[in-house]
Amino acid sequence: RALEEVKHLVSRYGNNHGVTLLRSVDQILDHRYFKTFVPGLAKQRIALPIYYEVKTNLSREQVRLLAAANVKLLQPGIESLSTPILQLMRKGCTMLQNVQLLKWCAEDGIVALWNLLYGFPGETAEDYNRMAEVISTVSHLQPPSNIYRVRLVRFSPYIAEPESFGMTRVRPIATYRNLYPDISDEVLAMRAFRFDFDFADGRDLDYCRPALTATKRWMRSSGAGALVGFVTDEGMLVWDERKVAQDKWTCIDQRLSSILTFCDRIRSLQKIRQFLAESERREVSFGETEELVGLLEERRLLLREENLFLSIVVNHNTDSPPQPPPGITAQVLAPSPG
Repeated sequence: RALEEVKHLVSRYGNNHGVTLLRSVDQILDHRYFKTFVPGLAKQRIALPIYYEVKTNLSREQVRLLAAANVKLLQPGIESLSTPILQLMRKGCTMLQNVQLLKWCAEDGIVALWNLLYGFPGETAEDYNRMAEVISTVSHLQPPSNIYRVRLVRFSPYIAEPESFGMTRVRPIATYRNLYPDISDEVLAMRAFRFDFDFADGRDLDYCRPALTATKRWMRSSGAGALVGFVTDEGMLVWDERKVAQDKWTCIDQRLSSILTFCDRIRSLQKIRQFLAESERREVSFGETEELVGLLEERRLLLREENLFLSIVVNHNTDSPPQPPPGITAQVLAPSPG
């Protein structure tokens, strides 16, 4: 039925009324639809670009399926690039999962629309210092559309027990007073849905500055950088236009490029070691594995959180990879012999 409705809407309004986008309003795409609705949507070959809201825990195959269905815009609930802050939000995802989705969207031509939230009770300056480092590493990916200080909504645990979260003076946002100038504070609090608050310890949010400054720079320079990998007979040719790039062109040997390819999705150090051992048919130690991933991490081609790793190189499969401009020699990245 849903497919028939989409087909009807497109045929009726797509060409005759200048409709340019098919958008699902305020609905997170149910994962069960990836077995029924989304494959059917791909077969329909809808000409209009499609917009959906999703959670960030999509698989690689699900993102490819959305791209095949002509989904060009996604609104994932990313909201932070800090795992500790995401835990405070009870998001059920990690920084690496969020970056992973941004990378896959870049590979499949999907624009990810998201906002960065800050100012949560329980966050620390270290959370934002680390986030600033992550942002400088992933500056080739889609930045947030906006930055917002967190506000509370009715029925949130923060509203029910503000003191237990280190919050005080919970109050309706100022806009409500402009809308209802004549009612009492008590009635206004009953009608409001969004609320502001103060920190009980009187903290200054200046500790957020490193990440917020990096984010604003990222938003201004969106599309100015690139980190693209091209598979070659020798391994992988990487073109890196980020500010943190050590070299714009790097030839990565087959062993290291195989790690990057394997880490297209989040992998543990143990999984990487097992992958190397199986592909090379020999015993590979954790020390040797750490040395190899360290080379890629130093170049900021792998993003690490504890013992989990993710390649942030945007893969570009082509039969004719580009070559460095005349007069420029690509640097070679390979482990030391022996």
